[in-house]
Amino acid sequence: METTHKSTLVLRCKVVVVGDGAVGKTALLQSFKSNGHEYPKNYVMTSNAELVVKPVPIPDTNVLVELYLYDCPGQSIFNQREFGSVHFEGASMIMLVFDVNSKESFKSCTKWYQDVAKPSSNHTLPGVLVGNKSDNKEGNRDAISQKEAEEFADQNNLKYYECSAPITWASMALAGAIGAGALAYYHTEKERLQTQTTGKVTSVGKPLLGGPWTLVDCESGSCVTDASFHGKHTLLYFGFTHCPDICPNELVRLGDVLDKIPNVDIEPLFITVDPARDTVQQMEAYKKDFHPKLRMLTGTPDQVKDVTKAYRVYFTKADESDVDDDGEDDEEYLVDHSIVMYLISPSGEFLDFFTQSARVDDIVKKITALTQ
Repeated sequence: METTHKSTLVLRCKVVVVGDGAVGKTALLQSFKSNGHEYPKNYVMTSNAELVVKPVPIPDTNVLVELYLYDCPGQSIFNQREFGSVHFEGASMIMLVFDVNSKESFKSCTKWYQDVAKPSSNHTLPGVLVGNKSDNKEGNRDAISQKEAEEFADQNNLKYYECSAPITWASMALAGAIGAGALAYYHTEKERLQTQTTGKVTSVGKPLLGGPWTLVDCESGSCVTDASFHGKHTLLYFGFTHCPDICPNELVRLGDVLDKIPNVDIEPLFITVDPARDTVQQMEAYKKDFHPKLRMLTGTPDQVKDVTKAYRVYFTKADESDVDDDGEDDEEYLVDHSIVMYLISPSGEFLDFFTQSARVDDIVKKITALTQ
């Protein structure tokens, strides 16, 4: 996930924190979040997944990774593994915690890892293995050895750390480990986003983008499909009308491109990623500020999801809170989304894409070459 705030690129990384009950997951997270200033002295059993957000700046970059750490309950009384896939879905990293003094909690790590990796469709999910309560390890013959834990970690693409929840150098090492994981996630996510944008190349060199979709044309109020625009080139941009800066800037750039290619038969389409607020009336009113050729398309949430999936467009609400202080629905939110224009052929095939960094003149040259 990606957001741009001025000169800072914000990536959101979902980290699932799992392990048996009473191994100290919650205490570790609270200590980590507060940089060691807070530590729960009394044990309170976690009954549902609780979210801890920790921003981690990436050194020597303009990137900030927001770690969304989901503290999942480990007690069997809550049947965590029966509803765990709801919390595990979309995980980018795993923080697997066990008690170094409990062989049972260590044995459970295999099942926990499998449970998290399965819904993520990533059988080598990266992350950290944490041997907690190491301050009680000395003299305990039943304690899990560092060698044994490291072997398990190596087999599952994890880094192993021992620590205890009260802040110590070892706990700080864990914080560093998650930070390092965030850095690794940044590079992985950067590569993934580039791959998703350009598409995977088949044997005939065509990116796997596009497909059938159905939306509502805001000017006529009638349903249109991808086939409705066959016979001419189309230029697609995905955004939303409440966008404060990026979308207006991109639509102005799109208009500049159109003005420079008046002889090219091309249909510019603005497709909303915010169907809840971007009604037909809202979209048509918004259109008046931009190029007169611009066509505005909206639809149901499912229809929008289908077309964004077809073009691998990422979007999500930047503010997950939908309720304001008065308990009313809060419509003041932003939507994080991919910032890309897509050039589509008259037969509906993907031809090229243009990112936010592409210069107008370069876009014009490419479109001119591809439409001749």
